[in-house]
Amino acid sequence: MSEYKTYVGLDVHQDTIAVAIARPGRMPPEWCDTMANCRSDLQCLIARLTSQGKS
Repeated sequence: MSEYKTYVGLDVHQDTIAVAIARPGRMPPEWCDTMANCRSDLQCLIARLTSQGKS
């Protein structure tokens, strides 16, 4: 079984959260998104990242 690690950086502010992702290897982090600082948006982000990790 292969092991993959993806690091997710969250820059949290009162109204927004900026998201960056560092995928396995030595590639630089990629800018992902800025979203509202609310539970539903964070749950959508987690679901999207989880689904990408299954393949």
